[in-house]
Amino acid sequence: MIFHGQEQGYISKQEAGLYSPDVTVEFNPTAYNNETLFLQFIQNELMPVVRNQRCLLVMDVASFHKTPVILDQLRQANILPALIPPGCTSLLQPLDTAVNKSVKQWIKEAVDEYMEAHPKDNYTIGDKRVMTTYVVATAIRRLQANVRLVQKAFQECGISIRPDGSEDSLIKIKDIDSSKIDFTGWESAIDITLKEESFHQIPPVLDDVDDYILGHEDFLLPTNPYRQWLIEDLQRSCKALNLPVNGGKMDLVKRLEGYDLEIYVKTSESQEESIQLDV
Repeated sequence: MIFHGQEQGYISKQEAGLYSPDVTVEFNPTAYNNETLFLQFIQNELMPVVRNQRCLLVMDVASFHKTPVILDQLRQANILPALIPPGCTSLLQPLDTAVNKSVKQWIKEAVDEYMEAHPKDNYTIGDKRVMTTYVVATAIRRLQANVRLVQKAFQECGISIRPDGSEDSLIKIKDIDSSKIDFTGWESAIDITLKEESFHQIPPVLDDVDDYILGHEDFLLPTNPYRQWLIEDLQRSCKALNLPVNGGKMDLVKRLEGYDLEIYVKTSESQEESIQLDV
């Protein structure tokens, strides 16, 4: 768990002995994961479990999941990373498709149980941090007792099915008829590589499907995620695209939105011309 605060700061030292022993707690100024914390997770949490057995690690494309340091560590640990493309998290990430819903419900139930067992007129922020570690630990224990839920989620996302095609019928992806899913010939398919620059407008804190929708011709169109960015992120993206960086936040937002719309229109026109030529 990652809480807002300074690493090795006063709060972490003051509360360390109060947290659930079943939860690893870290602090940083953004309360968001990063390369350093993810590397610690791999080394301290993941590697002792897999014990150098070859395995697959399925992740979204958050920037800290695919740095050279992270990929090198995974390679050394015999762990193969599989990155879910932007906009597909809600369709292909087992946590999002099945697991998280149950875990959130169990957390709500655990909160009620915890507050009943530890009644207080007012819970301080510190009290809530401590409570959070215990209720999350309780929810995860319930998840451990529901192994089939996790197995089914991986099967329905097409991750852990048999490669011979005999279990393709187990795949269930939202809004896609299972009868139309066919992976025949997958072993000889051409590798598809997503260009790094295609992620230029997605800062780490917004690297998820919640900020995107599927648009016309199946292109991914932003649903104004820029309005949620910090001005520093907006300026950085404008600079990378050779756009002016002066003005207020809304000026920067409009420039980036205009740029995306222009690129989308050009791409759509190019595809229509290609279709006409093919015909």
